[in-house]
Amino acid sequence: MDLLTRRSSRSLAACAVTTSLMLVVLGALASPGWAAPGPPHAPPRLPTQTVLTSSASSVTTGQSVTVSATLHPGLLVTSYGSVTFTDTTNDTVLGTVKPATRCLFSFKPCVVTITIPASSLANGPNTIVGTYSGDIVEAPSSGQIVITANLGAPTTTTTCAGGDGGYCDTTLLTSPDGTTSADIFTSDPTTGSETISVSFTTVPLPCSTSPLEGDVLVFSATNAGSYKQITYSVSGAAADDLNDDYPDGDHVCYESPNEFTTLGGTPAPESGGEYYGLLPTCIDVGEGTPAANEPCIDSTNFYYGETPGGDTYTDQFETDAADPRASN
Repeated sequence: MDLLTRRSSRSLAACAVTTSLMLVVLGALASPGWAAPGPPHAPPRLPTQTVLTSSASSVTTGQSVTVSATLHPGLLVTSYGSVTFTDTTNDTVLGTVKPATRCLFSFKPCVVTITIPASSLANGPNTIVGTYSGDIVEAPSSGQIVITANLGAPTTTTTCAGGDGGYCDTTLLTSPDGTTSADIFTSDPTTGSETISVSFTTVPLPCSTSPLEGDVLVFSATNAGSYKQITYSVSGAAADDLNDDYPDGDHVCYESPNEFTTLGGTPAPESGGEYYGLLPTCIDVGEGTPAANEPCIDSTNFYYGETPGGDTYTDQFETDAADPRASN
């Protein structure tokens, strides 16, 4: 048989096979039990685990912390996916990072990192969540870690010049968490200017309520007049608790660099160079004149709010020109 005849025979055989396959398909389509195939199903993706670690558990002002998301397994992790870091405490997205291409064929876990400045966090504990989106081959997963930001409380400063009207007033100032407010009123300095600094902290004093009801007020004055009058208010649930526990007042915990007499009539105990104790009620010696037993409490009032959480417990007390702290 010559070459041309052999090629013709192979062509005829191929045509026969193709025709047979077409007949089989057509026969299947014509059968009563045939139904059109449904949409294709996506193949299952490999399960993953995302574990978060950090370079430090806490940060202070001016510092940064590096948070790492380790993806298990690392093999086949591609840059089609990404890890989104979110501060769920503040509902803030801190950033989104794609895995490096070297993770694709690595048998080690894939590590994705982000650097977070302390200024991006809220003061106190922050829950950071790393969410891996998954990719073509691997399924999504997430992990979390808590980072504490010790940012300190902002300080508000008021400056008054001598002769400004006989007094210096900070106006109402509120703590960062909104639970506590204060107004510092002082007599006018004889000469020069007076500066009043106010901040709040959540570190209790030795005589504070436990747990702490409201925030601790920190205040100081330079070149102050003869006395200071402080209006200190706690709002919300803390106000209700204080009113239940101390309906008659008499619970202002005070810190001073100077000795003073406490509510019980005894000298304030000293600790670390400071004196602590509950303030007594003021002995009034006439309007416009400092009390005879400063530091002391002028009055305590409870105000019912018009809305839930709007109740307020307010202490008004007076001190000399020292630089103390106070809380309930």
